[in-house]
Amino acid sequence: MSTSSGIPSIISESPTRRIDELLNRPLFRVDSLACMGAAQVIRHYRARSENTPWGHLPSSIQLTFKLAFIAACHQINWDYLQSRLAENLLCDDCKQLPQRLAKLHASDVQTWLSDYHKPLRIRAKERAQLMRDVGQKLLAHYGGDSSNLLREADYRLEGPSGFLSKLDIFEAYKEDPLRKKSHVLVQDLTREEIARFHDEDKIEPAIDYHIMRLYLRSGRVAPLFSEVGEVLKGRSRPRPRLVKLLRKAVGEALGLTAFYAGLNVSATNYIEWQIGRSICLGEAPPNCLQQRPLTNLDPDIRTLFHSSCPYIGFCLAYTDDKWRALKEPDFVKSFY
Repeated sequence: MSTSSGIPSIISESPTRRIDELLNRPLFRVDSLACMGAAQVIRHYRARSENTPWGHLPSSIQLTFKLAFIAACHQINWDYLQSRLAENLLCDDCKQLPQRLAKLHASDVQTWLSDYHKPLRIRAKERAQLMRDVGQKLLAHYGGDSSNLLREADYRLEGPSGFLSKLDIFEAYKEDPLRKKSHVLVQDLTREEIARFHDEDKIEPAIDYHIMRLYLRSGRVAPLFSEVGEVLKGRSRPRPRLVKLLRKAVGEALGLTAFYAGLNVSATNYIEWQIGRSICLGEAPPNCLQQRPLTNLDPDIRTLFHSSCPYIGFCLAYTDDKWRALKEPDFVKSFY
């Protein structure tokens, strides 16, 4: 599995096998040296506090808003959706927010998102249903006060009565066996200081398609078989188990990167997500090839480097188009 230069190869010399025959075997490996290379770049990251349109509201309202927003946030631009929902759902007196969510219609969401540049991704009916479920469950189980959810969890993430388990009452959060939306929510709540937990050392990575693409191209996670590499080039349909194994491998690599960088998982996750969605693009040549100015990258991350991408020094995709061809599996789920 390696070339004479020592760089792992994604072209296997073994006979072609059907993906189905490989699914009971390990499909990916994590390169700890590549994780260390990324860690050296990001280890100086320090986040500054930011002002948000909801930051002045009571923490229970902020929590309700985040529950609804992240429930509906998949395969659409994060900043766009969050700003549109904030404009249309939040006000100075938001005590009725759970009631408003519980009665949300697809037509409302369609109107709010009507100018999105990818109309097929608006999926108003689906997003309205997921947010409506949040409002209805908060009213039915917690009297409309999301703070009761935290109190019943005793401000703990783990355990049978912990916050992560309690999120399973919501349709959007229970579907994913790897709890991506749950982990995104926890990271956002703690990063913005909306809620704190006694066991924040247990916060886990939230692996989305931007991060998968970044970790594959940088060589931190590598396919062990050429058949898997072909799937990751979009040449065949991904199996759910393959996607799950990839997400688990990327989660392991992100944990290693965070450890080597001396950063917590939330900060590392945020940095990698920003780089993946702003620089290592999936639908266009990555920024390292275009050499274009960075216009939408978090200023605190931009200070970490002065080139078109912070990972040019070790990223395999920068010099090898076979690695550059890798991308996240085309897998349409409400948690992906």
